[in-house]
Amino acid sequence: MTRDEFTQAFEADFDPLISLLQSLTPAQAAQPFAEGQWSLRDLAAHLLFRDTIVIRALEALMRGEAFDWTAYSDRDADNAEAVRRHRNTPLKRFVSEWRITHFALMESLARVPDEKLLDDGKIPQWLLVAVTEHYRHHTEQAQAWVERMKREGGFESGGGLTVLR
Repeated sequence: MTRDEFTQAFEADFDPLISLLQSLTPAQAAQPFAEGQWSLRDLAAHLLFRDTIVIRALEALMRGEAFDWTAYSDRDADNAEAVRRHRNTPLKRFVSEWRITHFALMESLARVPDEKLLDDGKIPQWLLVAVTEHYRHHTEQAQAWVERMKREGGFESGGGLTVLR
């Protein structure tokens, strides 16, 4: 995947998720996908946190340094902390923070020259896994939730229910 293809794929998954989150009331955004699962807001907190890690990895790449991923090896603890950190942030502010982080990630990516970023002219596998494959996975989860809510008549009184892709 080229840099341009990567950017397009990332935007194609980010845009619908943030639009969906913006279309919901705070209560709807906090509704779990299913018993014992994340809500869309929790999922977004997780993605925002992971995006900040990718920014750090891109900045290390820019400096010609290896990034130490081991600091983020306890995914359960990291995810719980990301969700806890944003649980009481007003939804509009949270959406703004996620947009800013997304912009920072895209800017970090743009700053890394091809000779430092690309492997044989292609986006490196770690970045595909950390971003596009990760977002696609969670976009599919959110889409399944949207479809279930529509079938069950969810969200009849209140915010909209945006269609993803």
